[in-house]
Amino acid sequence: MAYRIFTLTDGFQAGYLYTFCWWVVFAIYSIGHQLNRIRAYRIRKKRIHGKTDTILTDLPGAQLFRSLDRVVRIPFVTEMISLKHILGITFFIIVNLIFMFFAPFTVNTKYSVPPIALFDRRAAFIGMANWGFVFFLAQRNSLLSKMSGLTFQQLIPFHRIIARIGLAEFFPHFVYRIIKGYRRHYIVKEALFMDTEYSTGTIAMLAFFIMFATSFEYIRRNYFEVFYYSHVIFLIVAIIATCWHEPTCMVFFIPAVGLWAADRAVRTYKSWIVKSTSVRVDEVLNDSASQEGIVRVLFENRIMNSFKPGQYIFAALVLNGKKLWEYANWHPFTISEVFRVNDSDTDSGIEERVVGASHSEKIATSTKPDSTVTVNEKRKIANSSAVTIADSSSLSDVSCLRRRAATVSGDTNAKTIASFHIKALGHMTRDLVKAAAVGNKVQVYIDGPHGPHLHYQDYPVAAYFSTGIGVTPSLAMIKDIVERRCNGVRTITTENVYLIWAIKSTDELHPFIDMFTYWNDKVNNSIQPFHLSVNVYITRMKEGPNYFEGLNCLNVSYGERPDVKVEMDKIKTVNPLQRVFAHACGSAIFTRTVVNEAVAHNFEPHHETFEF
Repeated sequence: MAYRIFTLTDGFQAGYLYTFCWWVVFAIYSIGHQLNRIRAYRIRKKRIHGKTDTILTDLPGAQLFRSLDRVVRIPFVTEMISLKHILGITFFIIVNLIFMFFAPFTVNTKYSVPPIALFDRRAAFIGMANWGFVFFLAQRNSLLSKMSGLTFQQLIPFHRIIARIGLAEFFPHFVYRIIKGYRRHYIVKEALFMDTEYSTGTIAMLAFFIMFATSFEYIRRNYFEVFYYSHVIFLIVAIIATCWHEPTCMVFFIPAVGLWAADRAVRTYKSWIVKSTSVRVDEVLNDSASQEGIVRVLFENRIMNSFKPGQYIFAALVLNGKKLWEYANWHPFTISEVFRVNDSDTDSGIEERVVGASHSEKIATSTKPDSTVTVNEKRKIANSSAVTIADSSSLSDVSCLRRRAATVSGDTNAKTIASFHIKALGHMTRDLVKAAAVGNKVQVYIDGPHGPHLHYQDYPVAAYFSTGIGVTPSLAMIKDIVERRCNGVRTITTENVYLIWAIKSTDELHPFIDMFTYWNDKVNNSIQPFHLSVNVYITRMKEGPNYFEGLNCLNVSYGERPDVKVEMDKIKTVNPLQRVFAHACGSAIFTRTVVNEAVAHNFEPHHETFEF
């Protein structure tokens, strides 16, 4: 059957103009973001040249816009959405209504309300344009993030919201055409399946409905596989049926689908072609009646070379290779630590711009405070730091691995080992804890890293608020600040770091004590001025030992929860008029409290949530 595409219909023009309008707005925003990044890089360049008192400042009006970062809960919709996003969505809906009622904006023509036979198609085309946007907002390897600085986590909520707005805009067309089809001969079947056009339209709408019904947060959080595979399968059905129903929809779908397919190809290559090696799973906390077990997964994978602290991965953990569905069972995990180790006997060639060097010098980073070593000494350090990646005993000794890796940071020949921690909260994670306890082999497939590239290094103060296993992104970021600041890297503005961590019992503290000890050692030998404060709150124990005895600025409190407002008051009092980066990771209630208190204290709020 041959199709003739009419590209100049009223509805098509409305959808096309609408699409063009929003891409122009996005381009202007992206240009502004890139100009601001250039400003930040120029500040860092000045610091490299010795002007270490130069720091990045807020743009005019930043405090006013930051007040709109306050978040609220909307029942049955989302646990957390900011006021600025509510205003933005309201504006977005108003623009949609303007285009539905007035596009294509003919000049010198008296306006009249469009008849339903025209309005329904106009609304359907604008809804189709919105569904074209939806594809761009769901890509993890997207140019949109590079251009705008908006991460997948920031974009994916709009993916869901705009998809629902687009679905609502399909309703006038769907309902009106059902009524029209039924009134033709008053036959129910003809209301939905009168001819090919009606049949394909009905199939498309049913596919959209199923995608909508399986995308509620409860299903996403508790039955991720149901959500994911219904999304993929019925999306394909919806695209085919929609383009068959109305061929001009290809103009809105094909570019977006093409980029989405490219994103899937990149992720498939990273997941299945670039394989993880030297996987080791250790049970670092036993599962008990009062405390969920925790396992640590260590793996080597070259895609982790691009990892930025605070990012996460999707991992498929295959416990039994005979169960094929395990290869399709992907779950998100935050990277808690990355080690770059050298298993060769060659010079590591480490270079880093550090305090004590002029702008024309490059000084090799080492564990010596004065950062001066000979080539022979560097080779000796590299050799003594060599780690055979296949050596399971070396991998299990994370303390040794952490200190060895610190001597070869920046080595282009180094191999990257990453770790993530998992708490046994579901069926899969409990099976993983059991497998780790008996030493069963586990295959790990990685998709990532994904997530934000947070510019915390441009803030003089960084404050991290975490609960439970949610501390892992904070650990990665703090370790990065500690190592680079203490080694004298000039581009790190951060001089004061605070960690406030709430856990149920001291059992959750044990897997990370050596990390805190390592930080303390680095701070005591820091080249640049640096202050670290760690406060751990044990909420379900009245008393216990002081695990941080002898460690400066580390404290344990029993039988109480952190008062976020009080903690932020202390930080603001000690650091008046300083820009503060505030990061939260924990339950929805805890995260909302941290974000809103950060806004009240004029801190820059960020939060860690897995968005699907």
